[in-house]
Amino acid sequence: MDRVGLAYTGEWTFPSSAATQGAQRLLVPVLDVPSDLHTARPAGEATTIGLRAVVDGTNGAVRLDDVRLEYAYGAATTTDAITDWHTASVTRSHDAWRATLPTTAPSGTFVHLRVTMADDHGATVSQIMVRAYEVL
Repeated sequence: MDRVGLAYTGEWTFPSSAATQGAQRLLVPVLDVPSDLHTARPAGEATTIGLRAVVDGTNGAVRLDDVRLEYAYGAATTTDAITDWHTASVTRSHDAWRATLPTTAPSGTFVHLRVTMADDHGATVSQIMVRAYEVL
């Protein structure tokens, strides 16, 4: 019985012209959420999430120009059902990005995440993750 990771949606934009036809630069978000084997976090603790991206079909990290993370709490099971988004505190140190979510997630609920990233080539990605992890 899966309780987390129930739904995802993503939207990509990238510059394109006749000179750049073919495979496009698609950013793939990578979020490092510290969780236990049940994809859960303890209630009352702040959560620091590492944020980075890779380009589809290649290895290695991508230099990001902008990163935003939003979060919501609840038991939603679809992306459309989440409406109460809050902005997380995001910091950058050199090329490492981190977001901190507050200690306000109630026990017994799920945390949904929406990340938006942009690189220095003009590519962007926005991804929603329903039930990214549970708070116990």
